[in-house]
Amino acid sequence: MHDEDDEEDAGPLHDLPATAKVEPEADSDDETDEEAEPAFSSAAEWVRKWLSQVLSSRKFSPQPGKGLRWDPEWWQYPEVRSRFESLWRSWEEARAEGSGSAMSRWWVHEFDAHMQVILNGDTGPFHLYDPDKPRMELYSLPVVDPPPGMDDGSLAGE
Repeated sequence: MHDEDDEEDAGPLHDLPATAKVEPEADSDDETDEEAEPAFSSAAEWVRKWLSQVLSSRKFSPQPGKGLRWDPEWWQYPEVRSRFESLWRSWEEARAEGSGSAMSRWWVHEFDAHMQVILNGDTGPFHLYDPDKPRMELYSLPVVDPPPGMDDGSLAGE
């Protein structure tokens, strides 16, 4: 699905905020705990305006089950929605911190770890995505509730 608004949102990568400006430290007398305004209003906006630009140079496989896989309707996958929400929020935190090391840690410990799972063409959420076929219905894993008395934290071990 392609919106004309997407063309307005997409822009050169150099126009995207990568980190916040580092401001000089405030006087210790002037203690204000202002939080930086988020660069994006939601994970969906972050994916559309930032992530899609950052990943544009990756080589994605046209074959299901191979290489890196992407589904433009990523929001149809609960796992991906949750991971992108986490990635967006942690990106905003690293950006607001304003240090290069915060953003570097985000890339290594957050982005790389999540994207290795999300884009994995063998086992990731998009592994069966095929733009030429109807999307497969996603199902929950079967779950059997534990017996009474075991749902009180005792499952962690005895």
